[in-house]
Amino acid sequence: MSLKGRHHVASEGRQAFPGADTFDAFISYARSDRDFADRLRSALTDRGRTVWFDEDDIAPGEVWNERISSAIESSDAFVIILSPDSVSSSQPETTDRLRG
Repeated sequence: MSLKGRHHVASEGRQAFPGADTFDAFISYARSDRDFADRLRSALTDRGRTVWFDEDDIAPGEVWNERISSAIESSDAFVIILSPDSVSSSQPETTDRLRG
């Protein structure tokens, strides 16, 4: 269960990491695109999808790069919001994880 109390139900056959929730989508975005990302998250959750969103799903004091890696692996889809700001920002941990 995420911090805001949404219930995440695993899709049949999806393998999550121990202790990890499962999600339909993981949303990656630049801070400057937060309003758009939040609207996208709302649109998806309104349609019954479970969405990983950093502001909801990282607890204070949690090691964020480990939590993000786990969430990416536990999500059916990885949604990247591309914008000039997202292209110029750098999150090396996430970039390295995507490269495999």
